[in-house]
Amino acid sequence: MSGENIGTHLLRPYWALWYLFVMVVWYIVTPYVVRLRGYVWFGLAFALLYGFELENTGFLALRKLIMFYPYFLLGNYLSEHEFIRIFEMPKNFKRRMNVRLIGGITFAAVMGFLLFEAWRDTPKEIVDFANAFKHRFPYVEQYDSDALVGVLKHSVIYLLSIAASLGFMMLIPMRRLPLITRAGELSLYVYLLHVFFVMAWRQYVTDAFVPQAWLALLIMIGVALLIVGIIIHPLVVRVLRPLIEIDIRPIVEKREDLSK
Repeated sequence: MSGENIGTHLLRPYWALWYLFVMVVWYIVTPYVVRLRGYVWFGLAFALLYGFELENTGFLALRKLIMFYPYFLLGNYLSEHEFIRIFEMPKNFKRRMNVRLIGGITFAAVMGFLLFEAWRDTPKEIVDFANAFKHRFPYVEQYDSDALVGVLKHSVIYLLSIAASLGFMMLIPMRRLPLITRAGELSLYVYLLHVFFVMAWRQYVTDAFVPQAWLALLIMIGVALLIVGIIIHPLVVRVLRPLIEIDIRPIVEKREDLSK
């Protein structure tokens, strides 16, 4: 492999690596972005406009960096204003049930809509629909119709994604739950390590293994839960912690000592 190819790959984060790359960029630029009043709306508007951009090489993961940024900005805004407090379940049983009812209806409505779309669409349309949620392609490539349709559809995608997330959060008990809480705390492990399991599945499991769609769905759910269970196992976490949770405190302390 030539040096040019190495540089090309480094500047085109592949698969799961794009997320790590853009997180670094987001943390660097966000302190400046939040100085804008209404910065979440600016981020959303810029993301929707970027959908017209034809660049689709994966350079610096720009499409994902820009079009997923509104979610990061919204999370930052909600954190700044301690919005998470609305998810703290009221002590009153009736009010607590009302909160969960609203969250459940919201989450179920979004999931129901997505399942209905998947049920009525062809396999190709389902893939295209999934790619829209991943913000993989420019509007003119994603949609055969007028590119302006892409602005409307991606606005709906942002709305559905945010509504489903907030609805799900309203359903989650504000207390520790076995395995579920641990999986959430170790989500970075799951994100980074699941890639190897997916690659093995693609390599060794053929389509003939799951000929029926409903059976494929059940198997995939079961396999996904199994993979998560393996990754968050204490032994796996203990072995891989030095690689994933790199302790930079000695470097910082040494740098501070040298600056004195």
